[in-house]
Amino acid sequence: SNSDEALELCMEMYTKRPKTILDTHDEGRGEDKGKYFGENALHVLIVNKREQELLELIDLAAKTLTTKELKTLYHAQATGDFFKDAPMRFYGSSVLGFATAFSMKETITKLLRQTSDEKSKMFEILDLNNKEQACKQTGFLPLHVAVANSLKEMYKFLKDLPDLKHLPQLRAEPCAAMTAAP
Repeated sequence: SNSDEALELCMEMYTKRPKTILDTHDEGRGEDKGKYFGENALHVLIVNKREQELLELIDLAAKTLTTKELKTLYHAQATGDFFKDAPMRFYGSSVLGFATAFSMKETITKLLRQTSDEKSKMFEILDLNNKEQACKQTGFLPLHVAVANSLKEMYKFLKDLPDLKHLPQLRAEPCAAMTAAP
């Protein structure tokens, strides 16, 4: 259950045992991956619109996890049966995709700021334009997620990154199909 009490208990557990942040749903067998396969703590906090706790977890992960573990955490994709139909199909599977679908600008800014810092363990782990980080089910990058969910403000945000103006290389780049004239 994603009740407030359950989420608070999870946050307490993550604080005491930070490696559990890496746990994902993997209840399936063989071809049947299960309903929530691949979903991790970050995905759950995003869909429950718990951005403050999400930001705390991002800080905790940055302090306690290795670079390899951070890559595993942020590249996790929620691809279980629950995510195959609309509207969940349009969340983008990745942490950045989910954060886009739920308009979590502060989270996206924090993650991109960390990934741009050469001294950070997060350096170059996330990229809004890296097709290898796209949703495995739809091929969506975060900018596609904004379009698929009719989030004009998020589309503009990802293209402009107003709090990261000094890092233009981080901005989302529209693909040719997005910029073609009708």
